[in-house]
Amino acid sequence: MNGSGAEETRRFRIHELVDLFRQAICCVGPLAEKAGVDWLQEPPYDDWDAAAEGLFQSFVVNALENSGEADQVRGLPRYGFEPTPTKAFLAVENEGQEFGFVRFAGEDRSVSTAILLDLRTQATTLRNWNDCTAYLRLPDGRDVRQIEVTS
Repeated sequence: MNGSGAEETRRFRIHELVDLFRQAICCVGPLAEKAGVDWLQEPPYDDWDAAAEGLFQSFVVNALENSGEADQVRGLPRYGFEPTPTKAFLAVENEGQEFGFVRFAGEDRSVSTAILLDLRTQATTLRNWNDCTAYLRLPDGRDVRQIEVTS
C-alpha cells in the first residue's frame, strides 16, 4: 500500500528483483561482518545463510507469490539450494545457455559471482552476474520475465 492506504501495482522484471536482492546482500553483509558473521566465507556459515535467505524471501519470493503466478511458484527452491527442473525455479541465461540459479558468491564485496546449476550436466558453475539475465521458469515450461505485484 502507498501512503494513502490504497493498493499500488508495480511491474518488475525478474532480473531486477534478483539484482535488488543482490544489492541488499551487499548492504547487509558489512553490517553482518561487524556483528561477527562472515558473509564472504565459502561455503557460507549458517548465520549468513539465514540472513541471506530472509532477504531472498522478502525481495524475490514474496514478490513472485504476490503476482499472477502465485500458484505456479509454490515449491520454488530456497536460496542456496539447487533447483529441480520439474518445479518452478529461477533460471539464468548466460552466453545462450540456460542455468538454474543457486546463490551469489564473491570475495569482491559486490557479490558479482552467480553460482548456477548447469541443467544439462547437473554440475555447478560460476558466472559473472553482470553477464546474466534472470527469469522465472515455470513447471509447464513457460518463461516469465516480468511480473506485476500489488502491495
